Amino acid sequence: MQQVTRTIAMALLGASALAAQAQTATHLYLLNGSLADEMGGPALVANGGTLGVNGYTFGLNQGLSLANALPASVYTVDLQFSFDALGGWRKIAQFKGDGSDNGLYAYGDHLQFYPQATSADSVFTAGQLARLTLTRDAAGQFSAYINGAPVLGFNDGGSADATYSEPAALGVFFRDDHYTNGYEAGSGVVRYLRVYDQALSAGQVAVLSVPAIDPVGVVPEPQAWALMLAGVAALTLARRGNRQPG
Repeated sequence: MQQVTRTIAMALLGASALAAQAQTATHLYLLNGSLADEMGGPALVANGGTLGVNGYTFGLNQGLSLANALPASVYTVDLQFSFDALGGWRKIAQFKGDGSDNGLYAYGDHLQFYPQATSADSVFTAGQLARLTLTRDAAGQFSAYINGAPVLGFNDGGSADATYSEPAALGVFFRDDHYTNGYEAGSGVVRYLRVYDQALSAGQVAVLSVPAIDPVGVVPEPQAWALMLAGVAALTLARRGNRQPG
């Protein structure tokens, strides 16, 4: 009976994780040979670089931009990428177009939102993919996660540095701004990018997975179905075990 109880607990835990995972992205860019949005929204725009079946490879100051798709102030942006080399500043994301030095950087092997906050620990390795998730809620709290773990946060309610306030809510990725003449940039690859029109919680971010090539929306992945079926089977066994003869 104890084994059945443990099985039920594991199944319920899996179902809880699935519920968090099932948040629906409003925009999904798989970068598998196309810059199109799998959800039918505006496409990404590439500034040079090479688009292949396994992602978009960018050189210095190439990168991607996205207009008319990013929520201005309450959002989650999730992407997986790597830089070929680290050192100094490497621009990851711009929130004000090309006219401001403020924004998100790899600073050495740390994550930095200049001029607000820098991660306490090293979070990047050259040539190694990292899943970066950015959230900003209605209270102005900005949070950044690497591979599901929180690494940086600050209240953006006063400065609004992390709001997409340019016309068309333009977001720019992996291209440096004009303020520093574009020298704070790096080369690398990005595998996907997705956007949510809500700020996911830390728990929801922790259980996000890299999207499949064929998007499944909110439909559970096969392993999630297996967890739920195991839970149903365990409940059935428990009920049978509690029946008294006669």
